[in-house]
Amino acid sequence: MLLRAWSIFLGICTSLLSAAALAAPLSFSVDGVITRSDGTALEEAGVQFTIDIKSPTLANSCLLYRESFTVDMTGSKGYFSLAIGKGTNLASGSYSLSSVFASNLMFTGLAGCSSGSTYTPTSTDDREIVISFTDSFGPQTFSSQHIEAVPFAVQAKSAENIEGFDSKHLLKVNPAVDFTANPSNPLSQIQYDEFWKLILGTSTTYMTPSAVGGLSLAGDVSGFIGSNLSVDKIKGYAIAATVPTSGQVLTYTGGVWTPAAPSVTGVTSVSASAPLSSSGGLTPTISILQANTTQDGYLSQTDWNAFNNKLSSITSANITSALGYTPISNSAGFVQDGNSFGVDAIIGTNDPKNLSFETNSSTKMTISSAGSVGIGTTSPSANLKLQVDGTIASSPNIISSGNTVDLSLSNIHYLKSIGGSTIALTNMASGGSYTLVIYETTQRTYTFSGCTNSYFSPANGQTYQYSTFSILAVVDGGNTNCFINWVTGFN
Repeated sequence: MLLRAWSIFLGICTSLLSAAALAAPLSFSVDGVITRSDGTALEEAGVQFTIDIKSPTLANSCLLYRESFTVDMTGSKGYFSLAIGKGTNLASGSYSLSSVFASNLMFTGLAGCSSGSTYTPTSTDDREIVISFTDSFGPQTFSSQHIEAVPFAVQAKSAENIEGFDSKHLLKVNPAVDFTANPSNPLSQIQYDEFWKLILGTSTTYMTPSAVGGLSLAGDVSGFIGSNLSVDKIKGYAIAATVPTSGQVLTYTGGVWTPAAPSVTGVTSVSASAPLSSSGGLTPTISILQANTTQDGYLSQTDWNAFNNKLSSITSANITSALGYTPISNSAGFVQDGNSFGVDAIIGTNDPKNLSFETNSSTKMTISSAGSVGIGTTSPSANLKLQVDGTIASSPNIISSGNTVDLSLSNIHYLKSIGGSTIALTNMASGGSYTLVIYETTQRTYTFSGCTNSYFSPANGQTYQYSTFSILAVVDGGNTNCFINWVTGFN
């Protein structure tokens, strides 16, 4: 029977493994050898180590920091070396490795404490380290050991702080500041008190918005902001105490602003253009004439009523009489953006004339009086129902799998994976011409449902690779006859 018990020889190196100047995590090393009592060393792959750093047993024994490592100890003769600070941080709190050795912090929200969840260190407190590992036999925890001296490099990093605050939390001064006029001496008690009053908003030396109302003013104005405010001067010159009357303005005379009637010098007469008229002089009468057969002007009440009545009583007969045509309402004529007639709409000619559709200033489609439709031509042949001057293309209907073809979707259908030898044709129109392109690696002889009678040329047979079937549908006496021409072996 293989014994489970292990013993450990442990050494702790308190040197800094990574420089803080390089923004690497602070760490120190824990080295040890794990053997059984018979001298057999632990040499397994994937040994799981857990490192706990706790407060002293007499100081509540709280968990301050936890880290895990996975170590391949194959061929190690039981030796391991762990760089604390570089493993997987399992700590549930927010304390870093560098802070757990500080003696100027109060740790709160801790787990594993003998009582409560708070630890306040003293300057003489050490820390305890507990090492546990899990091998193929399960977990094993060694008794805690004291870290008698705080790792010097970790404590040196803490020395970069002031009362636990790092440089980001301190007030900084630009190096370019010139301290000659105002040397950076320590604040006096008065300056310190005034600084806090400024932050709290109680300073009377540096006014807050709520205190501005009691601020006395000088210069061109006197009194206080918010009450008894008076403008006594303009640009340093006094304003006379005389109370102005209606229509007066301030004029500058002899060093004083005095109210007086505005000067009228410079304006000799006022004129106006038709339909306005002016009586002339400095104080003219401006009027507008009444309109007549030769004169622009205003409408009299009688003329306005007559004009307004004509607008309100106008009819389509008035337009027909004046312009020679009868207006059409929206319910009968076609308008921009469409109509809502409530019945089928009809557009066209009632005499034996063609109907043309135009875009970009030229005719693009014509319906002849005989019913032939021409696209791209203005004179469709009477022998053709549809004549197209150009190319007609039908977008193919791609059927990725299955054997059903809806012929109403297109005249061309491309079937990739039918899965059988029967193809179901639906929505077939008499006189319709359809093309089926089939790709199947399996050789099959296809039949078509939806056709009452199928006539093949050449005789129906097996297909392979790509095949095409051209189908002409003719309905006769209720029977759908399919005339099928097919080619196979495209590759």
